[in-house]
Amino acid sequence: MKIMFCALMLLASAIAHAQPGSVRINEIMYDDTAGIDVEWVELYNTLNVPVDVSHWVLTDGNTWPVPTSEGAIQISAGVTIPPLGYQVISKQSLIGVPGLVCAEIDPSWLLHDTGDNLALYDGVGFSANLIDGTIAPLQNFPDLCGLNSGNSLEKCNQAAPWSTDPSQWHESTHLYSTSGRYRHCTPGLPNSACASLCGGSLQAPPMLTIPHTAVGSSNVINFPIMNDGVQTICIDSIRTNGNVFTTNVPPVLLEPGGVFDVQVMFAPLYEFDFDGVVTIYHAQADTPKTVVHINALACTPVVSPPPPILHSAGSPNHLYYVIPWDPQNSERTKYAVEVSPDAFQTSWFIEPIPSNPGPQTVYFLGKDWAQRGTGVISGLNPGTNYQARLWARDCFGHEMVGTFAELSTEPAVQFSADPRLTAQVIHPDSLRLR
Repeated sequence: MKIMFCALMLLASAIAHAQPGSVRINEIMYDDTAGIDVEWVELYNTLNVPVDVSHWVLTDGNTWPVPTSEGAIQISAGVTIPPLGYQVISKQSLIGVPGLVCAEIDPSWLLHDTGDNLALYDGVGFSANLIDGTIAPLQNFPDLCGLNSGNSLEKCNQAAPWSTDPSQWHESTHLYSTSGRYRHCTPGLPNSACASLCGGSLQAPPMLTIPHTAVGSSNVINFPIMNDGVQTICIDSIRTNGNVFTTNVPPVLLEPGGVFDVQVMFAPLYEFDFDGVVTIYHAQADTPKTVVHINALACTPVVSPPPPILHSAGSPNHLYYVIPWDPQNSERTKYAVEVSPDAFQTSWFIEPIPSNPGPQTVYFLGKDWAQRGTGVISGLNPGTNYQARLWARDCFGHEMVGTFAELSTEPAVQFSADPRLTAQVIHPDSLRLR
């Protein structure tokens, strides 16, 4: 029994209960994009332990206790806000925002679009404690969002008490969604930074190269950004273009000397060279955005190529060859042509020069690569069977060899000449008789 009693005492002590300032009214969505607003308020736990907010009441009225002069909503039982955590509350379900639906215990809980007061109590009745906010008339939050429907009002300092001072609040700059009721806001996230609190100097690499990436897969790299100034850097968002996108989402407050790792994923759907940028946007308008250039190459892995096409050249010393269309490999695949008279016990490589109709007498022991090629293999022995095959290489440097094609050269030309004629050799395949 003592052990169980001690355990219960420890559990109870780990959860904080009502005390003024333990929870703050942190973010207010008072005017969404729809004709009839679905408003919400975000609460922030300033403590390093969970806070039990069961049965707490949020009112926008000017009197207490309930019924108030306007409206009030009440949090249900068993709700805690985690340490330094957030809880969005509303009187009805929210679309696209993680929030808690509260009971509307005093009708007409509706925030004015030009500003309103809010008061957070830890219960109902005269004995309830005011945790944050005010019921005093005209002690309203400032209307800083104006006609920008769908943008929330955020505290500059999340732990600061309620204030009517516009410098203590700002319009959210964090893009939450491009459609729907809520556009710029941070429900359940740290607030975007107030420009008046930001400065600093950001250090980031100017250029990054992502390793070659197979089409249909992805590669992830991280690069650090560092605040090497003496003021806090307020990063509003990090955006990319093309097939590169970040997987960690700011806003970020970067203290002097602080480092933040930006994670970038490259996920190509087709083969191409990618030149893109990662753009880091600052909350303060007078600070230029930081741009990091990204280079990447998307590659299609090579497969075994088809055999070359061989044709008789009408000569005992030549064969025509063509590197055929290869639908299984990409257009960037490169090829080398290997020739052998003895099933590749011995062999050599020729230089595949695109659209070259002339004889090719330059041979290589190593592969010489080209994307397409056609031409004449010269210097062959008459009446001899030759094999030719293709090697294919992708941009990873991986190689695959294909099956071979086989063809014989023409037999040597036999002729007899009148001894009175003079034979003059003008080409290995041609004679002139006089």
